[in-house]
Amino acid sequence: MLPESTTEKELSRKVMEVLKTSWGRQRMSFPQQPEVVLCHQINLPQHWFVTVHAGLLFPRERGYTYIEKAGRSGPFVRLDFDDRASLQPWFGGMFRGAEKFGYTHHFATFNDAKIEKVEFLKK
Repeated sequence: MLPESTTEKELSRKVMEVLKTSWGRQRMSFPQQPEVVLCHQINLPQHWFVTVHAGLLFPRERGYTYIEKAGRSGPFVRLDFDDRASLQPWFGGMFRGAEKFGYTHHFATFNDAKIEKVEFLKK
């Protein structure tokens, strides 16, 4: 749950605060490498969110490799790219249509160090 006082302006910071508090209570820690990438869907009017997806981001000599299991029974997906920003279109496509379930915002966290808003792909 997000604090009732959470506004859109401070949403990413509040989501990360709630996650870090929860992870701390669970004594969860993250590896240096690879980075654990978690995707979160938020329903701001109701002040709650869910973590719906996970993947691993590995640095390479030039660029990155991202690995995830897509869907309930797979397949496993591997994406190789030069720039971290290349993950945005992948996540944006994954979340397209989620608004019909009440989700208003989408974020990806990278370990417990970084949170990024996920933008939808343009149709």
